[in-house]
Amino acid sequence: MKLDELTKKIADLPPEEKRKLEELLLNDRGINKANETIVPRRSSEPAPLSFSQSRLWFLDQYESGKPIYNIPAAFRLNGKLNIAALESALRAIVARHEVLRTTYELQNDQPVQVIHPNLDFKLEVDDLQIYPLEIREHTLREAIQSIAHKPFDLTKGVFRWVLFCLAPETHILLTVIHHIASDGWSQEVFNSELSRLYAGFASGNDCELPDLVIQYADFAIWQHEWLQDAVFDDQLRYWKNQLAGSSILTLPLDQPRPALQSHPGAAENFFISTQITRKLVQIGRDQRATTFMVLITAINILLARYSGQFDINVGIPIANRTRTEIENLIGFFINTLVIRTNLVGNPSFKTLLERVRKTTLEAYSNQDLPFEKLVSHVRPERDLSQSPLFQVLITYQNVPQKPLQLSGLRVEKFELERKVSKFDLEFEFKDSNEGLAGKLTYNTDLFLPITIQGFISHFHQIVDVVLAAPDQPIGNFSLLTPTEKDQILSKWNDTEVPFAADLSFVDLFVSQVKRNPDEIAVVHRDLRLTYRELDERSNQLAQYLRTLGVGPEVFVAISIPRSPEMVIGLVGILKSGGAYIPIDATYPAERNQFILEDTAAPILLVSGNNRPDLNAFNGTIVDFEADWGQISKQPVTQPEVQIWPANLAYVIYTSGSSGQPKGVALQHHSLTAFLNWARRTFSPEDIKAVLAATSISFDISVFEILVPLVSGGKCILINNLLDLIDEDIRSEVTLINSVPSGLRELITQDKIPASVRVINSCGEFLPRELCKQLYRGGQIDKVYESLCRISSGSSPSLGL
Repeated sequence: MKLDELTKKIADLPPEEKRKLEELLLNDRGINKANETIVPRRSSEPAPLSFSQSRLWFLDQYESGKPIYNIPAAFRLNGKLNIAALESALRAIVARHEVLRTTYELQNDQPVQVIHPNLDFKLEVDDLQIYPLEIREHTLREAIQSIAHKPFDLTKGVFRWVLFCLAPETHILLTVIHHIASDGWSQEVFNSELSRLYAGFASGNDCELPDLVIQYADFAIWQHEWLQDAVFDDQLRYWKNQLAGSSILTLPLDQPRPALQSHPGAAENFFISTQITRKLVQIGRDQRATTFMVLITAINILLARYSGQFDINVGIPIANRTRTEIENLIGFFINTLVIRTNLVGNPSFKTLLERVRKTTLEAYSNQDLPFEKLVSHVRPERDLSQSPLFQVLITYQNVPQKPLQLSGLRVEKFELERKVSKFDLEFEFKDSNEGLAGKLTYNTDLFLPITIQGFISHFHQIVDVVLAAPDQPIGNFSLLTPTEKDQILSKWNDTEVPFAADLSFVDLFVSQVKRNPDEIAVVHRDLRLTYRELDERSNQLAQYLRTLGVGPEVFVAISIPRSPEMVIGLVGILKSGGAYIPIDATYPAERNQFILEDTAAPILLVSGNNRPDLNAFNGTIVDFEADWGQISKQPVTQPEVQIWPANLAYVIYTSGSSGQPKGVALQHHSLTAFLNWARRTFSPEDIKAVLAATSISFDISVFEILVPLVSGGKCILINNLLDLIDEDIRSEVTLINSVPSGLRELITQDKIPASVRVINSCGEFLPRELCKQLYRGGQIDKVYESLCRISSGSSPSLGL
């Protein structure tokens, strides 16, 4: 029979016959293991680990003390339980399967299986009836979590079984086994044998199970002997060719990836209805593919759209029980295959499904090479922060699992909360009477729940598009749900906010002067400036600048240390109609010289000896201290200047870290829009006293200085954030801008003022734990990770 014909039948056969068909497929590819007999070993000496076990043993040594590979399961037993019969049945299973009596040790620098002839095992019983009924279930779940996530010492044992008694006829059986001795198939073997053995011991009748032909150690020895020479070389050659040049999947993360791979996890459940599942099955049949292949294809599209990559590796587990003598063994047989998908060329879903089908069948034909051997020979670029070759695992359980049945009892599966994720993402699908039950397990160090919910929502969206138009190019697929589309195209774009765009900062400031002339506007150490004083002095400076020819579109550079004079200078320049150019004297002289030359500013405003180190400046220098005698003779009334929304307000230069600094020119209408946004976003109490610790050469200073002045608040000037620790005015501050490192120092010294209501974090990534610490005290109402940027204008003369 041809391979394609056999593949077509996969979708039509009952689940229990699919495995046999897969064996035929393997034989058609020349992989016939029927003639290779696994024989029982003759020696009681320690045996080598299987290849899969070797990797888990290494990871256990490398990440000692972590429950990453614990496999927990729990069952609620309702009815009259015969505890003695249950313990005898468990003892019989341990006696029957050597792998449960195996420990792992180093001998001659190599890990080996040490199989113990007997194991002194006693079922642990924990009576929770001593606790009040209202807390009993909570106590149970805490105990289960503690036991399920307790690491194993592989030199001492690989399983723990605990029976919890909740009531005379209500018990919970918890089984935890290390993955080195078990897998999903093994759980079914365990359930089947426990059911039969318990029935026999409970009734007093003998229950003899068929003898096991071999043990797991026999398989490990055979694997080392069989997987070599031609078999090994052929499969290795396939995988090297298949994975050559493949790259790491880089999904957008919510949080930085830890330097060493971490495994804290959580899961989100979802569901695919029976109607949609039937359609997915039919699409697979039409393309001679299985439902699993259809799901892999849909997930690949999702990953490609999120990552922007068109060469995707995912992992899929395979039972790897292709031999009859190992079907009834408990042990770690599962292997992981890497499915590489090429999405280049914008194919249709059907075309992409054909690629996935071909790749998956080829992978099945080369499934015997253990993943561990594959990694060691392919030698991908290793990164300790993530797993090799793939970061997303996809599993599909299409054969109904046999539930645990105990004679005379009603057994229900007790759902456990898994807090471990072996990979970045793990998609799990199971057939059910209502359709496909899905679960997306994720690494909580990388993703937030809202992001995972988005993954699931967009997966559903892809499925809907596939069902509606499987022939259209995947690049045309829209990930957006109708709700998201409406939000992005309509609600988020509905940004029109009514405000008087013709009003400038000067107009908004003057209105505050008229409203609160005697309120404090600027604070610096023991100096305080009222709104009236700031208004009058800035008017005098503006009048003086007008005599020097300053007006709209005229640049005035300002280099004054943090002081009330600095604020007077900024406001005075804006009132004169000019655009201010901030120069920080503490910045490199070369940078400051470049800015003055680039802008050709005709006037530089300084104060005393605190001026930038300049080789030459050909314009007019106005010294706030030396020239104040003349400035103070000017009228205290505002000069008559027509300031248009399109006139420049200021120019701030970038850091220049990637080359020459570049000036960003802001027009008055942009500044007005920003000021109005701030007044809408922050309440008057939020910006009642804003800390101004940022250099005026950095755009956050616009918020710190100008926003409070148009809101009736006060601007509190200090040289840097840590000065706040000793300043007397610290008890007045309501809003702080800072990089996270500065905030962390304030927290360490317990110096965040009790008056602070809002914190804006900027300049660096804000760690989640730091954010929690900021909220923990209960005083902070809002923590923003960054301020909204002011939209910028541009000017060719500034090289923007």
